[in-house]
Amino acid sequence: MTRCRLLPRLLLLTCLVLIPGCGGSTTPVDNKPTSDAITPQPEDSIAADSVATDPTANDAASSRPVAPIRMRPAAAANADYTAELDTTVKPRPVYRPSDNRPQRDEQRAAELGIARYASSRLILYTDLPAEKAKHLPALVDALYTHWVDYFGDLLPNREGTEYQLTGYLMQDPEAFRAAGMLPENLPFFAHGRHLGLEFWLNEQEFDYYREHLVLHEATHCFMTTMPGPLPPLWYMEGMAERFALHRADEHGRSRFAVFPTTPQLHRGFGGIELIRRELREQRGLSVTQITQLSEADFARSKTVPYAWSWLLCHFLSTHPRYQQRFQQLGQHLSSRAFYDLQTDSFRPDLLLLEAEWTHFVQSLDYGLDVATFAIPFAPTTAVGSSDPFECAVDASRGWQSSGLSVAIGDRLTIEARGRVVVAHNPRPWESERQGITIRYVSGRPVGRLLGLVLPSVDAQGLPLPAQQSQPLQILDLGEAAEFDIPATGTLYLRVNDDWRELEDNIGTFDVSILRKEPTQQ
Repeated sequence: MTRCRLLPRLLLLTCLVLIPGCGGSTTPVDNKPTSDAITPQPEDSIAADSVATDPTANDAASSRPVAPIRMRPAAAANADYTAELDTTVKPRPVYRPSDNRPQRDEQRAAELGIARYASSRLILYTDLPAEKAKHLPALVDALYTHWVDYFGDLLPNREGTEYQLTGYLMQDPEAFRAAGMLPENLPFFAHGRHLGLEFWLNEQEFDYYREHLVLHEATHCFMTTMPGPLPPLWYMEGMAERFALHRADEHGRSRFAVFPTTPQLHRGFGGIELIRRELREQRGLSVTQITQLSEADFARSKTVPYAWSWLLCHFLSTHPRYQQRFQQLGQHLSSRAFYDLQTDSFRPDLLLLEAEWTHFVQSLDYGLDVATFAIPFAPTTAVGSSDPFECAVDASRGWQSSGLSVAIGDRLTIEARGRVVVAHNPRPWESERQGITIRYVSGRPVGRLLGLVLPSVDAQGLPLPAQQSQPLQILDLGEAAEFDIPATGTLYLRVNDDWRELEDNIGTFDVSILRKEPTQQ
C-alpha cells in the first residue's frame, strides 16, 4: 500500500526535473551563438557600367542571403546582450559561430582550371590568371586590421580557430559548379554575393573593381559574423562600399575607406557619377530619406541606393562633428540598440546635419575632403540698423560664421576691404571681393566673396528652437553693395575657390555689414 502511494509522487518529481528552462541557456533567441539562420538581403555594390542604365530598373537578384551579425566582445557592446538576463544566473560564454565552411576537392578543382591562393584571412579559389588574383588574399588580410580597429575584435569560436573566409572568383561559373563550389540554390547575382564565411564573385572588366568587390563582400562577411538583428540596409551596404574603396600610397601600402580622387584610380566604381546624375534629374536624397531606404528600394535599383548609402557613411565617418557618434553605431551591430542609437544620437542637431549634407552633395566632386568642407557652427549676435558689424573672412577656410543673425527679408549693405591670394602659378593671383574672371569655380569667379544663410545655434552648438529646414541659396556678394536675405538664420561667408585648393590660399577680407531700415510705404 505504501509503495502505491509513493509511485505517483516519484513520477511527478521526475517530470519536474525534466522540464526545460531551469538552468538552461540564457542566450536570447535572436542572438543564439550556434544559430545558422540567414536573413535575405539584396545584392550589392556600385558598378560604373550601370551609370548609363535606368536607376529604377528591376532585377531578378532582388535579395541575397547573409549570415547573422557579430557582436563586439567589449563589455559596453555586450551590455545589450546581458541587460535582460537574471543577474542571479551567471551567463554562459558567448562565442562566434563555428567555422562550418565545406572542405573542397582541390584536385578536382585543379583539373577544372581552378587555382587556390591563401592567406591568414582568405582562401581564394579562382580560374583567373595568377597575376590577376594571387595578391587578393593579402589585400583582405590588410583590410582585416581596419575592420577590427573600427568595429572591435571578434569573439573567439568554440574551437579557438582563427577567423578566415573563403572566396570564389569566377570567370567560368560552370567550372565552379562542376567542382561543387557554386551551390545550385544560390540566387543569381551580377557582381557578388555572400553567405556566412563564403562569398562568390563574377569576374569584372577592371582590375580595380575586381579588388573592390572582393573587399566589399569580405566586409559583409565580417560584419555579419555574429547572430543578431541586422542593421539597416543603408548602413550595411554603405559601410561595405566605404571599406572597399582603396588605393595604394607612394610606398605601395594599401589605404582603405578612401574617397575617390580621380575616376581613373577607381575604374568601375560609379558612385560619384551616379549621384551627380540623380542631382541633375532632381532626385537628390536627404539624410533622413537615405536612412529610410527599404529593401524594395534596393531591389528596384542595384546601384543608386548603394551610391547614396556609401556617400552618407563616408560623410558621417569623416566629419569632425559627427564621426565619433557615427562610429558608436558600429559597436551595436548585433543589437536592436543600433536603431535607437541611430535616432537618438543625431536628433538634437539633425537640422544642421541636413543643411551641411545638402550643401556637400551639391558640391560633390572627386577628391572632396569632408573635414575641410565641415561648417563650424557658432552662436550669433543680432545687429541694429545703426551698428556696423565687423568680421574677417579667411581665404584658406571654407564657410565661416559672420556671427550675424539675420531674418528673411532683411536688407543688408556690405563692404569688404583687403586682398587675398587664391593661386600661385605662374605668379600669385591676388583678388579683391569681386574675384578674378580668368578662372571660374562653380560658375563664379575665383576669389569672389560669397554668403550663405544657415541655421542658428546656441552656446552648445545645437539649433535654436522653432527653426525649420530651408533651401540653401548661395549669395553672390562680389558686386552688389546691398542684398536681400532669403532665409532666417546665421550669415556665413567664404572666398570662392575649389574646395580641394584652399590650403595654399593667403589673406583675409575685412567685412563690414550694416542692416538697412525698411523702406516706408
